[in-house]
Amino acid sequence: MSMHSAVVRADEGDDGWRILQVATNASVTCRRPCAPGLYDPQVNRTFACWAGPSMDPYVCSMDHGSGEITVVRVGGRGNEDDFHDYPHLVQSADGFLHVFYSTHNRKLWQITSSKPRSVEGPWRERELTDSGASIPATYPMPIATGQGKLYVFYRATLGADNRPIFYLVSRDNGRTWGKARPIIDYQDQRPDHLNEIYVGAIVGRPGADGSADRVLFSWTLAGGGPTQRRHDIYHKDVYFAVLDTGADRLRSADGTDLGPFVDSSEAAAHCMVYDSGSLDDPVKHPGFRERPQHIGYITVAHEAPGRGAPVVAFQERKQGFLGISRWDGEAWQLTKLPLAGVADMGVSPSGELRLFVSRGGRMRVLSSADGGGTWAESPQPVADVGLSDFNLIDDGHTDFLAIARQAKRIVAIGAP
Repeated sequence: MSMHSAVVRADEGDDGWRILQVATNASVTCRRPCAPGLYDPQVNRTFACWAGPSMDPYVCSMDHGSGEITVVRVGGRGNEDDFHDYPHLVQSADGFLHVFYSTHNRKLWQITSSKPRSVEGPWRERELTDSGASIPATYPMPIATGQGKLYVFYRATLGADNRPIFYLVSRDNGRTWGKARPIIDYQDQRPDHLNEIYVGAIVGRPGADGSADRVLFSWTLAGGGPTQRRHDIYHKDVYFAVLDTGADRLRSADGTDLGPFVDSSEAAAHCMVYDSGSLDDPVKHPGFRERPQHIGYITVAHEAPGRGAPVVAFQERKQGFLGISRWDGEAWQLTKLPLAGVADMGVSPSGELRLFVSRGGRMRVLSSADGGGTWAESPQPVADVGLSDFNLIDDGHTDFLAIARQAKRIVAIGAP
């Protein structure tokens, strides 16, 4: 484990956003917006992670009192320099930090700090298995719910275009894990072979005690299409469901109990947010005609403030618009905005929904004060440089609301 510390100064970006350099060793990844880090008010520190050289996982600790940032390499013996194998970071109820990453399609890894609320080493790295067998995991997405319970959701590679979502649960703060279970599994049922589940993001939402008592899922489908069994050729449709972490059961936006996992027929009947139409429909937008992917890889879901209605954002590539759908109690209501890439969504300190999108090479901010019904875009981008792998930190400190990559730099984004 390597470590270095420094006190750094933030530069002011456009519209007052503060851009703070954390490190200069970033790798290119396809990171999903889930669990990039956390703010721990007990020690007034933000902890965040990213993929460093050769995709090895790095973690930083930012002391909000002194401004000091400590950076450590925490492991990486399962890495093969594959841009799918980026890390995520959560904190269990006992204060320990846990990093999760995968060896693309083959293994799942956990790295745990040796001290609670600290990046001091050594960190303990181990492969997670299912009854002794390696787990064919990609895109691990961890959630900590409190009372010692941790989840790790991941996409399981069972075939070229059969890639469901499974998960593991720990009930003792990540020390031991149960058997792998499906949660979104189309069981290779679709005749068009779109049985690959691309979960764009998962978001844990707090209950009365502040821990996550429900997890929001949004996803799109991928696969080879009706004439071939190939990976990631077509993309279609947008879906949404909520996991009740008390019962480990899913429900749809209208409250339908979907049971412990959702299959293809249930998803079509109860979870569909947006139907992108026939696979044969031409892609009208010139930027996406080379591949018939009607929906972008990243979909994000959140709730209107105050445990309100769910809102799902996605990139519609066939017609060329940014789609934001809000559940009105009976149906999904779609708002179409100028095309943009979806980055992440959260709630601002003032209580507005805030959606971050990329357009024209810049990260931009859309805000909604009415729970996702109408949206206003800030005239200025977050920064005057392009930002990638932009991830919000839920309930983050105003000095470190998000982490992003700018070329080789890792930067913290502070509030205006």
